[in-house]
Amino acid sequence: MEIKVKGWNTKTKKMYLPEEMEKDQLTLTTTGEFINCAPLTEQSEVYHHIIPILFTGFRDKNGSSIYDGDFIRNSLCEIIHVYWHKDYHSWYGFCKKRPKDQAQRQPFHKFGDFPYSEIIGNQWENPKLEEKYG
Repeated sequence: MEIKVKGWNTKTKKMYLPEEMEKDQLTLTTTGEFINCAPLTEQSEVYHHIIPILFTGFRDKNGSSIYDGDFIRNSLCEIIHVYWHKDYHSWYGFCKKRPKDQAQRQPFHKFGDFPYSEIIGNQWENPKLEEKYG
């Protein structure tokens, strides 16, 4: 599985893609914080204001990487919020619009039509999606 991380800067409200983080020599530590590992700096700086966002290993119909916190529209036109379930150590999806008698929250792979799904935004850059569908 490919491991990729992007970062949400809580100060500037900007998303850093993995390529940008690599260019800036930002590395994720085991404590979940980013640190600048530029060899020319005398002291590495820890960035507490950048939230790590993990790649799920799944891609949408356009080949775009699906990350924690993304919202996707599946082939049934359902909007699914993707997130990491800490208790089950697995990627989960939440579909608020599903009737209560159907599974609203379940392992993400059970939504299963990724080749036909499309990312429509994420919870950080699109907070209205979070309010409406999260």
